[in-house]
Amino acid sequence: MTYNEDRTRVSSSSEDAEAVKRSMLSTIKKLQNETKLIFADAESALTAAKAVRMVSFKKEDVCQPDPIAHDYDVSDSKYDF
Repeated sequence: MTYNEDRTRVSSSSEDAEAVKRSMLSTIKKLQNETKLIFADAESALTAAKAVRMVSFKKEDVCQPDPIAHDYDVSDSKYDF
C-alpha cells in the first residue's frame, strides 16, 4: 500500500465519521422536536382534563342544595301566621 492510498483511506474514513456525526445530530434534533410536541400535546390534554373536572365539580355544587342555607324547619319559625 502506498502512502497516497493510506491517506485517501484515512480521509475517507474521517469523512464517513463526519457524515455519521451529522446524521446523529440531525436525528437527535428531530427527536427533541418531536418530544417537545408530544409534551405540548400532553400538557394540553391535562389542562383540558382539569377544566372538565372543575366544571363537573362546579356543576355538582350548583345542583346540590346548600345544607347550611336550607337546614331549617319552617314549623319552628317564630312567626306563625
